[in-house]
Amino acid sequence: MDLFQELENMAINVVDECDVDFEPNEDEIARWQKLFAYTYSEAVEQIKSQKNDYSRYNVSDELWESVKSQIEAQGYSREAYEHEIKTGGRPMASHDQRIATGISASQARVPYLVLLKGVLSTPENIQAAAKLPEPPRAVQAFCETGDSAFCRIDGNIKQAIESCLSQNKSTFRPTFVRLSKAKKDLAAISMHPTLGIESTLPQHRASFSQTSFSPLQDEYPVWYFFYGTLANSAFLTRLLSLPEAEHPLLLPASISRGVVKTWQHKYNALVDGASTDCVHGVAYRVTTKEREEALLLYENEEYEVVRCSIMVGRGTIEGLAFRFAGSL
Repeated sequence: MDLFQELENMAINVVDECDVDFEPNEDEIARWQKLFAYTYSEAVEQIKSQKNDYSRYNVSDELWESVKSQIEAQGYSREAYEHEIKTGGRPMASHDQRIATGISASQARVPYLVLLKGVLSTPENIQAAAKLPEPPRAVQAFCETGDSAFCRIDGNIKQAIESCLSQNKSTFRPTFVRLSKAKKDLAAISMHPTLGIESTLPQHRASFSQTSFSPLQDEYPVWYFFYGTLANSAFLTRLLSLPEAEHPLLLPASISRGVVKTWQHKYNALVDGASTDCVHGVAYRVTTKEREEALLLYENEEYEVVRCSIMVGRGTIEGLAFRFAGSL
């Protein structure tokens, strides 16, 4: 398309919009939901966006007359046909059909924050939309516009909220913030996961006399081994929101069976090493689950919590460390 044709298209679109009601009707919204698998609010937004885009592709009258009967038989309007050409189409399935397929177990566990506003302005609104037995706990967060309230939810609840809004034809767009945090899943009946040790090998399997493994999944206080940024006292104070009177006690420490490599050419990443490998850093005693949660969120899903033996002075402490779980 040359420049003059592009300008002519824009002029046609501007003229056409002069007599168009920019609030889409229910039939057109339903059409876009069916054809492009949009939710109700997505369909409204896409229709309005297309009508306000004066540089959009415009099907000529001649072309439309030649294909009109065939295209309308497939459920398209002229506007929907233009959108199909522009986007190349989307899966021919409704949102409800997508909801029915469910989500994977890993997607269901993904943590989110949902901003409390609009039709979701209270935890009770969240409870009603997702049909929860009790309202989720609200948390405060500070942003540039001031304090905002959020609720902590998971992938299942997020999907239930989106389904509820779609079924009620709500144009409200909830604000979801995906929380990326390190995985912590310590086995209760084996040493898995342990830094530098494959716990499934016969020599590392638990004996009949060994009934517990330390640290446990929800054991507090618990010792962590840090290196790099987390080994900085000032940074740790800010990250954990420690009171002024509480200075983090960081003990010089080291761990074996690990090695630090470089990720993305700039980040240090602890990975499994040989029994002779040693990493130097500090040991820190995490006293509460809330403080551990802050550490998990800082390290994000590229890391996982593993057991390790931390050497402090002449003694050894059974503790935890963050092992890189991505690809180097």
